[in-house]
Amino acid sequence: MHSQIVNDYVDGAIPSGSPVLNFLDENYLFMRYGFYKTTLSYKLPGNINGTSTTFKFKNPNNFRN
Repeated sequence: MHSQIVNDYVDGAIPSGSPVLNFLDENYLFMRYGFYKTTLSYKLPGNINGTSTTFKFKNPNNFRN
């Protein structure tokens, strides 16, 4: 992703001062190996709560222990 942003900036597809360029100032690491649980919830127009559900997943990659 980093190189794609840089390439688009150099090619003029991303203007100077774009908030997308903030991604270049951060380091993004792989998620650690293990089990994770997250909740996805929907917010409908008019600030109405929609449904939500919990996802459980395992990251099988051992890039970072």
